[in-house]
Amino acid sequence: MFRLLLVMTVLIGSVYYLYTETEAFDEFSTEEIPQNFEEEGAKILETLDPLTEAETYENLYSRLKQELEMISYYLPFGDKANPMTQADYNGEIQTVDREEELVAKINQKREEESLEEFEQLDELTVAARTKSSDMVDNDYVSLESEEYGGTKELMDRFGIPYHSVAGSISAGEEGVDEVFEELMSKDFSDYVVNENYTHVGVGYEEGGEYGHYWTVYFIEHQPEENIQSFEKEVFHLVNERREEHGLEPLKYDFELANVAREKSRDMRDSEYFAHESPNYGPPHEMINQFDIPNSGSAENIAAGQRTPEEVMEGWMNSDGHRANILHEDLTHIGVGYTQGGPYRTYWTQMFVRR
Repeated sequence: MFRLLLVMTVLIGSVYYLYTETEAFDEFSTEEIPQNFEEEGAKILETLDPLTEAETYENLYSRLKQELEMISYYLPFGDKANPMTQADYNGEIQTVDREEELVAKINQKREEESLEEFEQLDELTVAARTKSSDMVDNDYVSLESEEYGGTKELMDRFGIPYHSVAGSISAGEEGVDEVFEELMSKDFSDYVVNENYTHVGVGYEEGGEYGHYWTVYFIEHQPEENIQSFEKEVFHLVNERREEHGLEPLKYDFELANVAREKSRDMRDSEYFAHESPNYGPPHEMINQFDIPNSGSAENIAAGQRTPEEVMEGWMNSDGHRANILHEDLTHIGVGYTQGGPYRTYWTQMFVRR
């Protein structure tokens, strides 16, 4: 029995800089449908809701993938259809049952500790399954894979945004109870009951030298629906600070917020952290490219902070950022927040004077 552990956290402080001017799966096509697709599909759908006559083979494939999560006729990153046999299907269902049983045990432990249950991301589950399958297929037990790299590279390959990630792999244990006991050993239990981690993905694969391979990933992740609420919270915190200093509140400009959001995405996608964008130039040029009326502008950026409170604290402790937030001549603000990329979170405040 082997077990390895990886914990990774990404965080950088805000850069203290002031700028003012005057201041998955391949697409499915009918040509790729295997000859016996309808027959095999009918077997799987016997226990599912019946299809209507109007549903096409493409819809059949979509429904199968939805009902069975990522159990499908395609292997991860595969180019050709791989029709299942009944034995394949039964094995996949048993795999999902084992994974769900382990998730249930983990969440039961969190409930005992008065913590919220872990949520599940399909992408994280598929990443964990891919890792376990890769260990079986290539006969190794390690956090590093020749094909997928380390945990960070695997998260990035599946497009999983996270702030922190903890990963554990094990080989040789068949029973869910035994795997759970391993997770609760002294060097990993802190992550099972860590309130900062929000999502879990479990992947199990049978076969290989040790018979049973498990991968468990925990991540700290803010769901997409939190993005706009985070942006609005930053806006409110800015005006709270201005009120404390006897300044007029800034007005929120939704068009400017779109530019700020694009700046955050640009930093993430182009993998840089700077006021000058390789795609849009310096802040005042970017603002003008989007036809935002202004007689002066300023920008604050940050990366790696988890919450609006954390990023605002960093900005207010920086002379340059603080000067922008408390600038008496600025009148409007837009806030842009996004997830992913090397620093996991990116924050932009754009200010203009009108």
